[in-house]
Amino acid sequence: MRHLVGACLAVGTLFMISTASAQTASDKIGQVSFPISCNTAVQKPFERGVALLHSFWYLESVKVFTDVAQADPDCAMGYWGIAMSLWYQIWSPPSPANLKRGWEAVEKAKAAPTKTQRERDWVAAVEATVMAAEPDHPGAAHYIIRGYDYPTLARRGLDAARRYDKFAPAVPHALHMPSHIYVLLGMWPETIQGNITAAAAEKTRGNPDDHMHALDYLVYAYLQQGQDAEARKVLAEGRAIMADLAARKVESGRPTGHFAIAAMEARWAMERGQWQEAASIEPRPNRFAHTESMIYFARAIGAARTGNAAQARIDADKIAALRDALQQAKNTYWAEQVEIQRRAAAAWVARAEGKNDEALRLMRSAFGLEEATEKHNITPGPIATARELYGDLLMDLGRPAQAVREYEASLKLAPARFKALHGAGRAAELAGDRETAKGYYVRLVGVAASADSQRPELAQAKAFLAKVAHPKTDVHLYINNSPGHIKIATAIQAFWKQIGINASIKVMEWKQYLQFLGPPPNSDVDVYRLGWIYDFPDAYNGLVLWTCDSGNNNTNFCNKKYDALIDQATKTPDFDKRTALYQQAETILTGPNGDLPIMPIYWYTFTETIHKNKVKGFLTSPTSQWDLTKVTVTS
Repeated sequence: MRHLVGACLAVGTLFMISTASAQTASDKIGQVSFPISCNTAVQKPFERGVALLHSFWYLESVKVFTDVAQADPDCAMGYWGIAMSLWYQIWSPPSPANLKRGWEAVEKAKAAPTKTQRERDWVAAVEATVMAAEPDHPGAAHYIIRGYDYPTLARRGLDAARRYDKFAPAVPHALHMPSHIYVLLGMWPETIQGNITAAAAEKTRGNPDDHMHALDYLVYAYLQQGQDAEARKVLAEGRAIMADLAARKVESGRPTGHFAIAAMEARWAMERGQWQEAASIEPRPNRFAHTESMIYFARAIGAARTGNAAQARIDADKIAALRDALQQAKNTYWAEQVEIQRRAAAAWVARAEGKNDEALRLMRSAFGLEEATEKHNITPGPIATARELYGDLLMDLGRPAQAVREYEASLKLAPARFKALHGAGRAAELAGDRETAKGYYVRLVGVAASADSQRPELAQAKAFLAKVAHPKTDVHLYINNSPGHIKIATAIQAFWKQIGINASIKVMEWKQYLQFLGPPPNSDVDVYRLGWIYDFPDAYNGLVLWTCDSGNNNTNFCNKKYDALIDQATKTPDFDKRTALYQQAETILTGPNGDLPIMPIYWYTFTETIHKNKVKGFLTSPTSQWDLTKVTVTS
């Protein structure tokens, strides 16, 4: 996976440089300014290559950068340009041959001497540099989101995702694009809101392909939150769009609409565990084999899990035929994706036929292949991850302890998925690990807080939490008298009611409240609200509050390992090492298997608005402390 970092991040850097340079034509390809420390003779050819990259003329740019590297073998940026030209990240992942050539170029770039820190840090600094230099530039944000549209990199694109639809709301695609990042981070409410708006915009402008693309993301996100009624409405809308296009014999030539409807049909049945329904989905033949395969994949899994091995094998064979057609067309990427589906389907066929060892072998090979490939930007994610299906298979074979590990591995690449969270919780419960089960069930109930359906998995998780995880079901929630705190407490009260906890809210005036809490800690307090404003920008401010000897710790929480980590962090000047120690401490404090004496809710934010032409000398600290001693105001 390491090849992704250099290639994807570098795209944004290129865009930033070009936007800052002159736009006058020189040789009919545009002009960029990109100073490098290589031989001066290759400076102009290098900039020509950069200009060609901007127009996605990869075949020509790779020739130019190759000439640069041959003219100056010690020019690291020449090899960097070759790698960039072999990575068509806007369209699809590279072919195996291009991937190999690209990584060889990256290795040569790393080995070549670089004379400036700027070039050494170019890739690592790209996101912050681009967004700081062009914070409202649609190209910069779009490039970054596209470049980070992969599970292991998605968090780096979050800032761009949060900004793009804000400064370009009139562009339908800008409304949708942030969800390419949100969906990879399990941010379902953001995915839903963005695609509700995007779908409406695409409908208005009469673009059925991109309309369907947004609907696919909507269905996926709604199903993760257990909002099956909403997902059903969106699916019905998608079916109507495709039926209308078919009736009017309208064909765009793109696979987008066909892909979206096939994915929505398959997701609708499989995400809800409705296996008979999955087995009965009607095929949707079209000229894009990789879109057809998703329905046969759902049919095969559904048939196998309802004991119909014969139908399951027929559907699995159909997937194999579609894979062969893609291979013959030299569509290697989608042939590989369909092969992953074929192996997973064949595994469940083998299980239905009682061939358990073969089933396990096939499923392991499926997730091995899946994790060696990259997600295409046409999809929010696979119909079901192969790891998740492997966990299901292990559960079916009565191996819950092993299944927990597979669900956890799936959640690392596809976080906050409903089925994986429930699978991990149920597997841990059956394996006798009640604490781990509690952690995953709590996360599941949180993700599905807006559920509009009665999924049995959610009911089972809530029953477990009510009976086991929270033996005390009647609690007092203490807060100080503030309208905002009262609203939050009321919301918490409603959430807890869903899992069988009856919370009564107790409101006090601030001075009385502090005396009531202690110190020493008041042992009669169940849950209370407090906040803290940092005195200086370091995590120590908040984490030291929960050490055993802290005068602000009214929780009765005391963990010597936690205290030791905080103490060690205070003696560690290196920022990264200190942060790692703080993270270990936070795992004890608030991790899935931690002691959980606190429940973080939100951060305070401050907004300072001043008239820059009239107010001078205004300074603020990282903790929003205002120094007004040097302020001057002109009329």
